Amino acid sequence: MIIEKFLAEAEVAIAEFFVGSPMFLYGAGFETSAMVPFHNPLGLGNLEQATSAGTPAPKTTTQFIPVSTRFPHGAVRLEMERQANPEESIGFGVVLSTLPTWLKTFRIMVTCSIPSGPHSALDTWAVVVQACDASAFTTDNRDRKIIATLQSAWNAPTPATGRPGARMNHPLPTSFAPPGSGTGPWLPQDIFDLLFPGVTPPWVSPTAPDTEPVPLVAEPVFTLQLDVDRAAASGHCTLFVKAPGSGYIVDPGPGYALAHVQGRDFVHPFMRPLDANGQPNAISAAGVNLAITGTGGDGPVSVVVEDFLIFGTGDPGLLGMLADASFWPSPVKQAFREARSRLTDWSFAHAARRMAKSRLRQDR
Repeated sequence: MIIEKFLAEAEVAIAEFFVGSPMFLYGAGFETSAMVPFHNPLGLGNLEQATSAGTPAPKTTTQFIPVSTRFPHGAVRLEMERQANPEESIGFGVVLSTLPTWLKTFRIMVTCSIPSGPHSALDTWAVVVQACDASAFTTDNRDRKIIATLQSAWNAPTPATGRPGARMNHPLPTSFAPPGSGTGPWLPQDIFDLLFPGVTPPWVSPTAPDTEPVPLVAEPVFTLQLDVDRAAASGHCTLFVKAPGSGYIVDPGPGYALAHVQGRDFVHPFMRPLDANGQPNAISAAGVNLAITGTGGDGPVSVVVEDFLIFGTGDPGLLGMLADASFWPSPVKQAFREARSRLTDWSFAHAARRMAKSRLRQDR
């Protein structure tokens, strides 16, 4: 036992030398309408509700779910519905507008349940996790926000064919990449059915004798994870979907048995510490929200936010400094970045395990 503990501590020390010391920075609490965090060592303040601009503003509802065994720190149900302006994208959610701008790497991990909304060929809506300039949270300015979404949309080349579908996206600004860049593959049909139980294609009767009924789950659960490495100017997004019964557990992961997991690397110009003019790219906010595109229907859409966690490091570590050096050829810099990404992932997972153990002790 002593040897195992020593080796574990040695592994942590080595990882911290290469990628910086991981910190559990923030854990949101939803026990009251004030949304006071249960973990806030830096005194970053409470989560705040935020709604997109426009006249009239979207109709929104916030319902707080009490503390229970299922929700040890409570939860909050967000609902939004368009009232007018069908060409305007709308959003509603909760945001931490005091994210430290000195972070070199950070992970935003949000666990949600029961996503709900319409699924016709005209409906496009999403649950969004984002890191951004605080002024851009409720706007459609993708130049100044880094986003990972679970999007519900019509899975077909044309509206006349196809069926409801879902996918994980990481939308990119059109000034940086062609429109549609960052769109992920459609989720397998069985995973869509887990996330949105009871939704059937328009041509299939749910009671037809020749159709196999889809197993319903009482509370579909998923986690969106957004990792940003500012030292290497790279990011990674991950979607985890909870299994209704037995499944598999990945490490790092959200801590529940999984039916599905997918992740991918991406880059975004706002990840760089400085923009093209040498001015700071201030990533000063993090949050989760519902979004409906300008032509994506009226809603209503809703989701329950269970957990909102932020991890980060304040120093780049040796690999961060090496990856940032200008004299390396591109293949060498890429190798440093990949190694840094893997070690950072492991480092954040270790911080998450320590956090989980600490929460278990507090909740007892």
